[in-house]
Amino acid sequence: MTKRVINEVSEYLTVCGEDRVYRILSDIEILLKRHPPDVVIGFLNLLRGEFKKELKVLIQENKTSATINELIAKNWRLRMAINIIRNAKREEVKKNAA
Repeated sequence: MTKRVINEVSEYLTVCGEDRVYRILSDIEILLKRHPPDVVIGFLNLLRGEFKKELKVLIQENKTSATINELIAKNWRLRMAINIIRNAKREEVKKNAA
């Protein structure tokens, strides 16, 4: 993975609020450097699955909870990070095939 791709993925997994910086997954750079993209994508999908389960339970218990918004945002950010990694992987395969 290139540094540009790693930075873009990190940006999607970082939320800057008024009073703090929150990282959904702080060690994504290390993961992308040490593991193949497919393994990292699999891990991120597992994390998304956990958030989806939590969201489903929360919606059944309390539809007015602000945590629902946070979980939806985390899920979307994880999905975008996965898309960035997949697209970078496709580009790399194209470049190597040419």
